[in-house]
Amino acid sequence: IKKLMAQIVLGVSIALTVWAGNLGDVIKPQGTYNDNFIQAKYIPNRQAIVTEKELIWRPIVESYARKYGVDSGMLVATVRCESGFSPTAHNKRDPNGGSFGIAQFQWATFYKWAPLLFSEPNIHDSYQQLETMAYMWSKGQAGQWSCWYLVRGKAVPWQ
Repeated sequence: IKKLMAQIVLGVSIALTVWAGNLGDVIKPQGTYNDNFIQAKYIPNRQAIVTEKELIWRPIVESYARKYGVDSGMLVATVRCESGFSPTAHNKRDPNGGSFGIAQFQWATFYKWAPLLFSEPNIHDSYQQLETMAYMWSKGQAGQWSCWYLVRGKAVPWQ
């Protein structure tokens, strides 16, 4: 069964790589990855690496992008860059205790914006993070994420 599962996973990975390669102007993360922190360098016009986490979360990101009228491709690319679609990502190098979760929120930013959408905001709720992120983008706040600059090939102003 393990061998069959490995073959299925490999087949899905190959299919996703081929599918992602047909997206046109996509990005390919390069660097060191784990569930706690992702350090990546993004290169335009390269093949995207599609992970199982992205398969789960990408449709949700895209639905929030549609709901708030923001660019779903950029939102997906930014989440990929920020956390690799990992709900447990924690960047301890960011100020104020670090950034948390799938959208890499700092406490102050999340609890400033999320109460506008939720009666009980919870920074550890990935759905709340993604919806808050899309809402913030619709209000012109995409520049709060360093990866928004990186996926556009721009320098991050505060680095």
